[in-house]
Amino acid sequence: MMERGFFDAATDLIQACVEKGVKVDNGVHRSVNMIRRKLTEATGILQQAKLQSSTVVAPAFEWAQSRDQVFLGVKFAHKLDAPACIDLADERIEILSKRVSLSATCKGKHKTFHLELELLDEIDPDKSSWTLASVGRGTFSLVKAEPDVRWHRLLKSATDKPRNMHTWWQLTEKYAKELDDLDAAKTKTSKEKPKRDGKAAEDEANGDVQGTAGEGTGEKAEVDPVVAAQEAERAALQKRAKKDNKRASKEAKKATKAVDAELKEKLRALDEKHTADRKAAEDEAKKAKDVIGETKKKQLEQIQEHLAEALAKLDDGTSGASEGLLSLYEKMSDMIFGSNTPSEPKDAEAVSASESESVEKEL
Repeated sequence: MMERGFFDAATDLIQACVEKGVKVDNGVHRSVNMIRRKLTEATGILQQAKLQSSTVVAPAFEWAQSRDQVFLGVKFAHKLDAPACIDLADERIEILSKRVSLSATCKGKHKTFHLELELLDEIDPDKSSWTLASVGRGTFSLVKAEPDVRWHRLLKSATDKPRNMHTWWQLTEKYAKELDDLDAAKTKTSKEKPKRDGKAAEDEANGDVQGTAGEGTGEKAEVDPVVAAQEAERAALQKRAKKDNKRASKEAKKATKAVDAELKEKLRALDEKHTADRKAAEDEAKKAKDVIGETKKKQLEQIQEHLAEALAKLDDGTSGASEGLLSLYEKMSDMIFGSNTPSEPKDAEAVSASESESVEKEL
């Protein structure tokens, strides 16, 4: 009854059986388990349909390598600078000899992350591993099948590069010296190989060796294509760095020239302002001097007039008073205007105390 959906009737029947002491435990549990299993299947179908309708996103990742490992840092986001999904489900990781794949669902986002990479060279799947961090990131540690070899790229295809693939600079800088030492050792080893058998070289020079060039007992050592690719990459990086340095130097010179021109313009403006201020100050001083000279001249002219009037009034007075006033007038005129005539002897200019008092009273 429960399997057919008659739950109310089944409940009443179970209650009646319990009251009468009839055991129906096994049958009830069997029906409940069957119903639960069917519900789980239905829920799974819905969940699968939901996953199939979700958006598939290629996660952003970085890569680096050491002498014996390749590292992949995966971020569960479409870009490295975008927020990562930290609530993942249905993770599926596959590590094969030349391929790695990853799939995970972001809960509540209707988004599925999928990454599948065909590697350039072989790895050891048994020694390789995947680690999931707690901040929406994970790391592949892939052990190279052939250690002490630098991969000149990560993927098998040289052109089909994912747009969200980046260099893991932190680990690249960490293992840079280790890989450079490896390249140097390989270059030294390749240079130490015998160049050519002496007799074969002599025969080839004399035309005794038959066949195309390069055939014979002594062949020229072939250049390792990995080393050649690394050398080419290094040369390209050096050329790019030289170009960047040249451009930076040119921009620095241009900026310095602009700063110098700005400073010269400011100094010129300051000089012009200083010259204008100095000229204005000189003009003001000259104007003030002229005003003071005119004022002083007028005052002295007034004094001269007053003295002349005083002398005119004293024409009828004593001769001693007239001589004293005349002497005083001549001294003031000499002091103010100057005089080209020699002064009178001191005895003629001397005036007695009584005459001076009378002159003061008259003034």
